[in-house]
Amino acid sequence: MLNCVESSFSRSSATPKFGNHRHLSDDAHTDAVAIPPTLGTLFGILKPMKPDKPLSSRRRFLFLAGISSLPIFELMRGALRLDAQDKAGFPEGYDAVEVAPQSHKVLFENAIVRVLQVVVAPGTREPMHHHRWPSIFLIWDTGGRTEHIRIYHADGSIHDVPSRETPVHPGSWRVTWMKPEPMHSIEKLETPESAATLPNKPPTVRVEFKFAA
Repeated sequence: MLNCVESSFSRSSATPKFGNHRHLSDDAHTDAVAIPPTLGTLFGILKPMKPDKPLSSRRRFLFLAGISSLPIFELMRGALRLDAQDKAGFPEGYDAVEVAPQSHKVLFENAIVRVLQVVVAPGTREPMHHHRWPSIFLIWDTGGRTEHIRIYHADGSIHDVPSRETPVHPGSWRVTWMKPEPMHSIEKLETPESAATLPNKPPTVRVEFKFAA
């Protein structure tokens, strides 16, 4: 993050790898959209449905049943994956909002998404926590000096990320895809005085998708 250091890193072959973090100056991930296997069955049902032929009630039923089952299928698949995550790296009681409410403020939440405002204050370190759902970061990027931070992992490893100067440019929103993040903690090594020299920008927003994994 810029105001949120957690947005600073993610897995990328172009940057040093540590957890699921990546530096904000790198390009955001773009993932190809794959057609779920269930749709292949639906296409097979749809193919014979030509306008000049009468549709049987059975074929209509199969089509509508297939369409209606897609959201349920995806939700069940996500739930099974999340259950597996809980047993390895995503322990109960360590959700970011539960253990690090000072840096994770809920802006909106329903059964599908949770929207967080994420800000780590200068000179502070978050408690160890995780993000069990995949998410996107919305970051206002103007370039300029980056924050000096440290990232702590559950295995005891620590990654120090010094501040650096980047080219200043007109502000634009950067969208970054993040996989579920296991236990970690971010420390911002800025002082209130040094933080005042960082680019002025709004807090980072993290949108977590509860139905995916």
